[in-house]
Amino acid sequence: MAAQISSPQNKYYLSGIDWVISAFDYTMKKTTSSGNASQIVVEMDPAVDSERLESTIIEFTKYFPVLFGTVVRNMYNLAPYWRVARNGNNRLNIETHSMNGHSSANGLMPFFEKSINTPFRDKNEHLAFRIIQADSKKTYLTMIFDHRLLDAHGAETLLDLLRRFVHDNSDRSIFHDIRLTAPLAMSSWKKRLHAGRNINRKFIAWSRTAFDSLSSGSGKNVGFRFNVNTFDAEETKAIYRNAENEAGYLMGMAYLLAAVLQGMQNLFKTKGVDSPRFLIGISVDMRKTGEKKQKLFFNHWSYMFFQIQVDAASTRKELIHAIKQQMYDQVKTNFSGDFAESSFLFRFVPLRVLGKWLNKELLSFVFSFMSKGPFVSSEFMGTNVTNLFHLPRVPVPPGLGFFFNYFNGRLNFVISYREGLLRNDEIALLERVIQEQIRTR
Repeated sequence: MAAQISSPQNKYYLSGIDWVISAFDYTMKKTTSSGNASQIVVEMDPAVDSERLESTIIEFTKYFPVLFGTVVRNMYNLAPYWRVARNGNNRLNIETHSMNGHSSANGLMPFFEKSINTPFRDKNEHLAFRIIQADSKKTYLTMIFDHRLLDAHGAETLLDLLRRFVHDNSDRSIFHDIRLTAPLAMSSWKKRLHAGRNINRKFIAWSRTAFDSLSSGSGKNVGFRFNVNTFDAEETKAIYRNAENEAGYLMGMAYLLAAVLQGMQNLFKTKGVDSPRFLIGISVDMRKTGEKKQKLFFNHWSYMFFQIQVDAASTRKELIHAIKQQMYDQVKTNFSGDFAESSFLFRFVPLRVLGKWLNKELLSFVFSFMSKGPFVSSEFMGTNVTNLFHLPRVPVPPGLGFFFNYFNGRLNFVISYREGLLRNDEIALLERVIQEQIRTR
């Protein structure tokens, strides 16, 4: 049975967070080459049969008509919902390429960048695949996805379902328990107004102190660049030991963010700012285990915001303490819950209006750490999966993000930045300092 929205009365109404993500998509299409999208890269060694892989992906996606659709408003209550495209001839955007002379992910980065910076073909398309045969030694499978339809965790879950489908395409349990309806959510306004008041007070408090950020510039056709680093298994084990010793059990996020803050302090020092103050947007996956597959489509991440000042004398221990303190305070006050509730109030604001408000210097940079994604298998189509990492476009402003994910015993570290935001020597500085801080005991 296909995973689809079954009737006009059984709609998936967007949450407030979904609507904010749609607003970011709107602004990014106005200010950059494409929308609010991301790309997962799966590295396989040895190479796989690309023709079989392509035909299997096409067959798999036929079970998900929801992949083709668009956001519309209910004409009676103005609530936005997802409408599956009625055209039955939707053709999956999938291509196979041979890239002789390149076998490493960094060597293929210009291709990956071109893929993620290319807009989808029309308003109903939200997913694209690229299969790259690299020197007949490796296969890279990339999935470009629209954040309006999938968040990072959901995208990995979809890839893991594809892996299972490749193994046994008769297993229909793959498609069970995927929720494709969501309520109208037109009640609890008192609760949402109260949550909105709490969030507004917090942002007013943050706004009383100026924060530092890089100028995101302008240019409609400008894309995103990426810098990818992968720590080997031994380095990753040492990093996790250091994180537990210095930040505490399951506090890898605080440890890695502290290293990023020290890298940013070094960067701003070259610009004459010795003690920069940063306002950071943090995305966190708080889905319960039983919700991972149910909440495959659309956006289910939670958000926190930290304001931290850094100077040359700031130790990693001090930064970790500051991060943890703000995290504990926001958990205690249910900041993420209030943010999600209050965002429902945005659903009635037109995208062009909400997008204009979001198109301001609201943050210094964004940060995320996926300590364990849903795609954990080291096997795909009978070959070894040697790595998996994410290349997300970042809302502009700030146009700068730092992303970590753990896969198969190795930690990946990605810097995503709007083209022109950073010079090559500045990227090299960030990369060097952050790696040094992550590795140093």
